[in-house]
Amino acid sequence: MATGASEANQGLRSKFEQNIRRFYLFAFFFNFQPWIPIWVLYLIEERGLSLAQVAAMEAVFQGVIVLAEMPTGAIADRWGRRTSMLLGGIGAPIGIVVFGLADGFGLLLLSYAIWAFSFTLFSGADTAFVYDSLASVKREGEFSRVMGKGRAVAMGAAMVGALIGAPVAALTDLTTPIFVGAAMSVLAVVVVLTFREPARHEEHIDLKYFQIIREAMLYARRHARVRTMMALHAVLAIAALSAFIMIQPYLSDHDVPTAQFGIFVVASHGAAALGSLAAHRLVGRLGEGATLGLLTGALGGGFLVLAGVDSLIVFPAFCLIYFANSAFVPLSNGYVSRYSPQHLRATLISVTSMAASLAVVVSQPAIGYTADATSLQGGFALVGAIVLALGSLAMLAWLVAFKDGEAADLPLAAPVPAD
Repeated sequence: MATGASEANQGLRSKFEQNIRRFYLFAFFFNFQPWIPIWVLYLIEERGLSLAQVAAMEAVFQGVIVLAEMPTGAIADRWGRRTSMLLGGIGAPIGIVVFGLADGFGLLLLSYAIWAFSFTLFSGADTAFVYDSLASVKREGEFSRVMGKGRAVAMGAAMVGALIGAPVAALTDLTTPIFVGAAMSVLAVVVVLTFREPARHEEHIDLKYFQIIREAMLYARRHARVRTMMALHAVLAIAALSAFIMIQPYLSDHDVPTAQFGIFVVASHGAAALGSLAAHRLVGRLGEGATLGLLTGALGGGFLVLAGVDSLIVFPAFCLIYFANSAFVPLSNGYVSRYSPQHLRATLISVTSMAASLAVVVSQPAIGYTADATSLQGGFALVGAIVLALGSLAMLAWLVAFKDGEAADLPLAAPVPAD
């Protein structure tokens, strides 16, 4: 009997271990999107939008996220991480196809809304899925490293897609890479179907759907460590999205041929992959506080370099920005995960993403307008100033909260030290 129970437990352990390996495969398919190096160009040249309109559409995207993040995060906590990711996986290719077919501003907005809602079903659920799968096999201390590898795989997929997408767009048209990306998203859904829902490793608390939302808000309000990390995450998200939007106009302004966009996008995504892999090592060597401060400075400083030197020679500043952002995300999500009870984890991570989206909604129209009214350098300067000023304040608030943290805030798992 004991042997049978042991074999059953080993079988369950194997399934949760497989979750992690399959998550990497999911990350590859979901992020293999060949339209990434040309999407802003597509909107400007194919659909006739201005940079300010592109930024406004991005604000709509983030606005939907603000409204949907917490309700969809609660879906993952109430009905399961796998269920939420599956629903998001179904919606993502639909949004991408509508984006590729849209011939007017209204349909483009609709595609963004579908896309954003699907994104919120993934956001929080995927992070909680990984954390809880690791916790099911007593490996939650490896979370930052595993998520870093996952982001590196995602960046690798984006790099391959970028290498393919820009030349394909140059040989065919700007819509072909979009439909290839939709097909890859369908493959990601197939992978989600193979996931096993993680076990409950804490005492099960059976809350109703709206109770989960209420409890998550109260938890974030009462726990300064979590609340201030959410604020820092929100500020740094402004830099990440601004770089994502502005890199293509930057290349176009410096007369880089469309077919060569992929080379530069690959360079930036390669830096992002390195950042993801380096995150836990940086914490192991410098400590959590010093690492977060360094990454905040790198994000703001990178934009100020781009603002100060109008030349392709400072393109590596984009690489620095991508590196810093990809190193920061697994650390911030890992931090919130460690300080969150399991029954609220996906919702609290979604609140973190919601705060980031709200920051983008407020900032992106002003950044896009500044770039159109002055120059890209003006937009870069504004982003750099915002990140350094507000990021420093958020960092200070986090340090105070960390120093004065309650005993109840002790982490569930310490960060993994550097190898």
